[in-house]
Amino acid sequence: MRYLTAAITLAAALTSTSASAFDPEHLKQLTETNECEKCDLSEADLSGQNLSNAKIVRSNLKKVNFSGANLQLVVLIGSKINEADFSTANLTGANLSGANLTGAILKDTKLIRARLYGGNISEADLTGANLKGANLRNTAMEDAIFCNTIMPNGHVNRNGC
Repeated sequence: MRYLTAAITLAAALTSTSASAFDPEHLKQLTETNECEKCDLSEADLSGQNLSNAKIVRSNLKKVNFSGANLQLVVLIGSKINEADFSTANLTGANLSGANLTGAILKDTKLIRARLYGGNISEADLTGANLKGANLRNTAMEDAIFCNTIMPNGHVNRNGC
């Protein structure tokens, strides 16, 4: 019986730890005001959310699920975005200057006229993404995947598929 009680206690502790990776108050602030500075939203599920014109500055967005989210004209300056899932998100006109998108999943993401100046998209998967008119100057892109990606000049990159 002692072992069963210990196992239940351990399982409850592990469940509560993994379920609360992000700060619930920060998530509430973002959804209510469309702004969040120095927030911890790591591992939050924001899939399908309308966050257009959101201002998320110097925040932790590690492993956030943005799949299907509308992030049009969003500002993510200086945020840590490692391994986030932006699949099919609309980031048209987004300001991602200096943002760290290392390993981010950006499949079929609209990054039309997005500003990625000085950012990092190394190891990111941009398969099928639309980067037409995007500013990639001084952006680190080591080992990024650009399969069937519409590049800033409008040409489709079919290399590496």
